[in-house]
Amino acid sequence: MQSNHSHSEIHLQELRLFLEEIWDEERLSGLINSHFDTKLDSVSSADAVIELRTALTRAKGRYAFGSDWTGSELQTHLLWHFGFWRLKQLRETNGLLSRAILPPGMYREVAVLIADLCSFSSYGHRERRHQHGRAPPDGRRPERYRDQQRLLPGS
Repeated sequence: MQSNHSHSEIHLQELRLFLEEIWDEERLSGLINSHFDTKLDSVSSADAVIELRTALTRAKGRYAFGSDWTGSELQTHLLWHFGFWRLKQLRETNGLLSRAILPPGMYREVAVLIADLCSFSSYGHRERRHQHGRAPPDGRRPERYRDQQRLLPGS
């Protein structure tokens, strides 16, 4: 059993190692550029964040689809719904092309559940309601609905 003194020393060593890994913007940009094939000078502008997001999507797509990666709408939707690890697994174990992973058609006895855990779609929905004159001018829900999710179509 270690004494408290040696336990504190271990935490101090871990803290020192952690502090050595704190990067400034130049270092972070350099790492992003080298690993994701981008040319970012900064990561603090809105354009840089969009470019970084695009570079991450390309990297995930190349991992998932290999040389078949085109960045098509189908492939980007598959990435979003399945994740790049699972797509790679499906392709390698079953030899599936993008369209064969989830072919269009009628699926009997299938239920689709999409959960918006971050409530992003409710923000967009609230903005659309406001544009069509169905929400209060301040964009807030009426008091009776503020703390509950409405489950009716068109809500």
